[in-house]
Amino acid sequence: MEEDCCATQLIYGDGKFNADGLQRFVKEVKLAECGVSYGVVAIVGPQSGGKSALQNHLFTTQFANSRRSQTTKDIWIAKCVGIEPCTIAMDLEGADGRERGQDDTFKKQSTLFALAVSDIVLINIKGYSNYAPIINGPESQLTRQEMFKRSLDGQEKPFLETFFQVVMRFGIPRKTMLLFVIHDNSKTPFQHWHPGSRKFILNVLFGRALEEIWNGVPKPQAHKSTRFSDFFSEEVVVLSSYEEKEKFKEEVTELRQRLSHSISPGGFSGDRRGVVPASGFSFSAQQIWKVIKENKDLDLPAHKVMVATVRCEEIANQIFNQLIYDMGWLALKEAVQTGPVQGFGKRLSSILGTYLSKYDIEAIYFDGGARNSKRQLLESKALDFVYPAYTTMLGHVRSKALEDFKVRLEQSLNKGREFATYVRICTHSSMLEFDKGCADAVVIQASWDASRVREKLQRDIDAHASSVCSAKLSELNVNYEQQLSASLTGPVKTLLETGGKDTWASIRKLLNRETEVVISEFSTLVADFELDEATIAQMFSTVFNYDSDSMLRVWTGKEDIRSITKDARSASMKLLSVMAAIRLDEKPDHIEKVLFSSLMDGAVTVSSSQDREIGASVDPLASSNWEEVSSKNTLITPVQCQSLWRQFIAETENGVTQAISAHVMAATARCEEIADQKFSRLIFDEDWLALEEAVQIGPVQGFGKRLSSILSTYLSKYDTEATIYFDEGARNSKRQLLESKALDFVYPAYTTMLGHVRSKALEVFKVRLEQSLNKGRGFATYVRICTHSSMLEFDKGCADAVVIQASWDASRVREKLQRDIDAHASSVCSAKLSELNVNYEQQLSASLTGPVKTLLETGGKDTWASIRKLLNRETEVVISEFSTVVADFELDEATIAQMLQHLRDYSRNVVEKKAREEATKIMIHMKDRFSTVFNYDSDSMLRVWTGKEDIRSITKDARSASMKLLSVMAAIRLDEKPDHIEKVLFSSLMDGAVTVSSSQDREIGASVDPLASSNWEEVSSKNTLITPVQCQSLWRQFIAETENGVTQAISAHVMAATARCEEIADQKFSRLIFDEDWLALEEAVQIGPVQGFGKRLSSILSTYLSKYDTEATIYFDEGARNSKRQLLESKALDFVYPTYTTMLGHVHSKALEDFKVRLEQSLNKGEGFTLSVRTCNQSSMLEFDKGCADAAIQQANWDASRVHEKLQHDIDAHASFICSAKLSELNFNYERQLSTSLTGPVEALLETGGKDTWGSIRKLLNRETEVAISKFSTTISDFELDKETIAKMLQHLRNYSRNVVEKVAREEATKIMIHMKDRFFRVFNCDSDSMTRVWTEKEDIRSITKDARSAALNLLSIMAAIRLDEKPDNIEKVLFSSLIDVTVIVSSTQDRRIGASAYPLASSTWEEVNFELGSTRDTLITPVHASPCGKSSKQRLSLVSLKHFRQEAYKQSNNWLPPPWATMAIVVHGFNQFMHLLK
Repeated sequence: MEEDCCATQLIYGDGKFNADGLQRFVKEVKLAECGVSYGVVAIVGPQSGGKSALQNHLFTTQFANSRRSQTTKDIWIAKCVGIEPCTIAMDLEGADGRERGQDDTFKKQSTLFALAVSDIVLINIKGYSNYAPIINGPESQLTRQEMFKRSLDGQEKPFLETFFQVVMRFGIPRKTMLLFVIHDNSKTPFQHWHPGSRKFILNVLFGRALEEIWNGVPKPQAHKSTRFSDFFSEEVVVLSSYEEKEKFKEEVTELRQRLSHSISPGGFSGDRRGVVPASGFSFSAQQIWKVIKENKDLDLPAHKVMVATVRCEEIANQIFNQLIYDMGWLALKEAVQTGPVQGFGKRLSSILGTYLSKYDIEAIYFDGGARNSKRQLLESKALDFVYPAYTTMLGHVRSKALEDFKVRLEQSLNKGREFATYVRICTHSSMLEFDKGCADAVVIQASWDASRVREKLQRDIDAHASSVCSAKLSELNVNYEQQLSASLTGPVKTLLETGGKDTWASIRKLLNRETEVVISEFSTLVADFELDEATIAQMFSTVFNYDSDSMLRVWTGKEDIRSITKDARSASMKLLSVMAAIRLDEKPDHIEKVLFSSLMDGAVTVSSSQDREIGASVDPLASSNWEEVSSKNTLITPVQCQSLWRQFIAETENGVTQAISAHVMAATARCEEIADQKFSRLIFDEDWLALEEAVQIGPVQGFGKRLSSILSTYLSKYDTEATIYFDEGARNSKRQLLESKALDFVYPAYTTMLGHVRSKALEVFKVRLEQSLNKGRGFATYVRICTHSSMLEFDKGCADAVVIQASWDASRVREKLQRDIDAHASSVCSAKLSELNVNYEQQLSASLTGPVKTLLETGGKDTWASIRKLLNRETEVVISEFSTVVADFELDEATIAQMLQHLRDYSRNVVEKKAREEATKIMIHMKDRFSTVFNYDSDSMLRVWTGKEDIRSITKDARSASMKLLSVMAAIRLDEKPDHIEKVLFSSLMDGAVTVSSSQDREIGASVDPLASSNWEEVSSKNTLITPVQCQSLWRQFIAETENGVTQAISAHVMAATARCEEIADQKFSRLIFDEDWLALEEAVQIGPVQGFGKRLSSILSTYLSKYDTEATIYFDEGARNSKRQLLESKALDFVYPTYTTMLGHVHSKALEDFKVRLEQSLNKGEGFTLSVRTCNQSSMLEFDKGCADAAIQQANWDASRVHEKLQHDIDAHASFICSAKLSELNFNYERQLSTSLTGPVEALLETGGKDTWGSIRKLLNRETEVAISKFSTTISDFELDKETIAKMLQHLRNYSRNVVEKVAREEATKIMIHMKDRFFRVFNCDSDSMTRVWTEKEDIRSITKDARSAALNLLSIMAAIRLDEKPDNIEKVLFSSLIDVTVIVSSTQDRRIGASAYPLASSTWEEVNFELGSTRDTLITPVHASPCGKSSKQRLSLVSLKHFRQEAYKQSNNWLPPPWATMAIVVHGFNQFMHLLK
């Protein structure tokens, strides 16, 4: 079945782009699958030149064609059948058609479009029969060239000028292939042509004619020096007539074969810079035409990036949508909602990798920057999409690890004790399991951090361990409370009932013995929990805070809290009255009655401190003695009882209020539990999830009603469960919290819904406004109507989205919609006004440019008067039409006036711009005018010189006509002001213009030259086009160029020789390009270095240069021959130079790699670094020079010094890198050696705390530092570094060693309290033989304590500061004088006075005690901090005192009265505090 070419109209005559048709075409020919392997061939040329017919024969297309009138209208495309790779043919309407009149806008636009999208532009030239007489005639070569150019000018010049002007204006970033095809419809036999005539046309006449047309096209400043070959590569093909069908078909087949694989290297379209991938061709072509239509500058590189950006974004969106509905992803997502998924990270990474790879494959041919940017956005978007599943997976892993911890801990505790050890083991196992689960969940494409989840797991584990610890400790507590109760209650009761002489002494002994037993057992068990000492003491103290049944009271709400409170306080008052005095003499007293009457009356009924009135004006408790009790039997005085009772009342009030609120708290907790259950179920409600998923995709009808129903369901369930049982206040409070929490949870879905409603309303506004504007005018009215409709629709959507339970305000979204609508309306208004402006500017430009150009080129007497009339007429017509149209926009008068003035200014600027443009071509116009007058007679017949003509007169007439044209072009005359420019020019230039030809004799006239100025007297500078000085210069140039025309014939034979030599040179160069030896050499050098490269390449070049010499020497002029030989040699060298540079690159890479290998081997052998570098460097450079010599070419003197320098630079850089790495390694090793040799000894010296501790540390520091520096200096000598660098490195080691010592000292100083305690207890608890001290009654505890504290304080003085500089200090003296004497002698806080008014340890530095260190950084423990350290030893006073008390008790065992010091302590501190001191 024959393949269809799918001919499609791409652009209509009115400029409308057929986007839908192009999409169908791309789909039918499967263009998107081609990547960048496709080509575009456009054909342009004059009307009815056979363009369509040529394409139909050449590409097997089906474009319509005709012999007489315009057939192709607009722009068509079709697929070239049978040509690979896929090639698109583009057929444009004739460039010189009369159907569009003088409006050449579409011609220029279509030409630019063809240039921008095509790889090859095929220029169709009708009729070599027009050129055959020129070739076959008897005229000379010069005459043939002139006739050929004139014939080409008449046939194709208008089209070619338009073509070249478009190229110059916009610029095309890549070189376009112009394929000129000459053919005819009539039979013209080739046998009548002179031999070689076709080559003559191709290489001489046609090429030079194109160059002249190119040079004659006005060029902008940026392209003044641009050559034709910079933009184009050209080739000319001559085809036989259509009537010679067989020959024509053969030649077309040959050309068709050449067009196949046109995008391959060496093909027609070898320059593929800026090519757009096939999948983006449709969008690219549409955007290019849009830019061209809007008359904007076409920036193709930027356009390529824009196309890549849009297309890559489309691909990314398609890939993301596929990912959302991927079955593997949906299955994984569903599975992870149920529980943990094995291999989650690997599966998810595979899914993401699959879709990212799909993106990479589809976007591979687009611009790298845009492609990578959109890939990053796609990856980020995909990761955000799957992140919730990842967090869910982490939640499962955390929950599983926590549950495993609980199970393991419970199983471990059931086996035995060691609670803390089991906790650590189970924690470690669970954290390892969590880390393993996190590793399994890791997604390769993401760098998500699971540290927060890990921290939460650690907190949950710690919380559970703490809970279990508390439970275990409470259980121990209860057990030992029961044990104490059992062991004390009976014996104490028996002793009290017996009432013997030593009852209380026996009770004390019993109490101490049983307490010590319990403490010992409790301490042993609680050690497994690894609690600190304060916690143990606190835990034991709670043993005495429970009732007889060791049960805590639980408040249920049924108790009479007031009565219970009164009973509890009465019992406390009874205890206070019992403890107030010792009643061993059975004497009656009224202590209990006084206390109850004075304190209990207001204790229960009154809780405020203002109403606690103790009693009468004479307070019975204002005394320090009880009436019936002696002072020695008084334990608690009345005043102390009063104070204790007030303190007791204040401390128990909070407990009472807590009991009152217990039942309210229970209700609150239950309601909160119910609310949490309902919220949890709401989160996973199927209706809610379906609604949430639907609203993410788009707007949902009845959203508010559905969401309100879901919320009402769960609030009703809460009401049903909570109403029956609990307090109304707590229930309502938790209901409000549940409702608020639920609304916060669904609010994002609500805002998403509002976003859809807003987007839909905005889109509806845009569509309605566009439809309204397409119907006609009335912009402002349509905007108001469409805005009102869209806002009503938005309000309707908001009402549909309203949630009954919430009072959410959509006003902000409504305001944003209004702003968006206003912004879009403003944008459309600006676009429409800009479009109107551009249209009327184009209308003005079209109506003024051509006529003004014609008038200026004519250069008549009233040229500027005619231009002024034309300008006024066309401007008023446009302003009238524009005013009518712009009235629909309801703009203010100032804006309208400004826009009208802009059009007036624009029309004037068009005229001025055209005048300036034509002024730049004044020399061309003057030469054309001179040539017309000089070469043609009054009947417009070509002048034949017979010798009878008055050449002087003819020359003067021709130059006068040119002078007239120059005077017209000299200035812009739109203001009707008279001037004398023409008179000045004729009087100053024309007098000597004809009679005198030499520049020396061209005397202008007067001594004051009227043309020596830069301005015309009657014309302003802004209206000056050509200044007087420029006129004079142009005239001289004009005279010189017209005088030398005749001399061109003399050089005709030189031109022929030049053309032939150039042809031979081109042949040799073409053969050189495809020479097998050269291609093999080029291919080999791309792979790696080639031995004998220079010799082989020199031989190849010599072969073709010799062939040129052989063919060119026989016939042609030596100068032309040598000139073309030099050009051939230069061209060949330029062609092979990249291969030469590639060869040098291989030599460079090999030398550098050899240097690296040799250097590594030398260093591994232990050779000196610098010597190895020099040796290896020298070897590598010699090897490089040898390689350069082997690559040298005889015909060229190419310099390899830059590559040599680069190699030296790379070698130096590598050597520097290796040096730095080696020195860093050495430095690290010696730092580690110093750290190892100093840390342990320094720690040992500081912990020992001998007399000369810091002296020993200094010796150790100096010795180890010098040893390291000596070895280091020896090692780095091989690197030959400068002295300053070595000194810095040695100083760094010294500083490092000192820092190690200081760091150890600071670390030990932080543990000073531990060391002091250890030192204290070592001296205090052990005798001089290091045996554990046994306390009898013979020890001098005061002396032992002082020795122990002195030892601890000596250690403190050593740790107080760093003493590495051998400066004396008085720290030890100050510490002993300030702390040690007072600590032992005085124990009461009232008498701990230091002595002097200026306390030496009240400072933050040691300066005041003559301690002079270099800086405060050497201070480890300041005086202020040292004082608490010294005083902390006093905390052990209770232990010392306890032993002292035992000795005193033993001494007074025969006396029932307590010693005097005990009595004094009871009086001063009270009985409770005294008992606490005993414990």
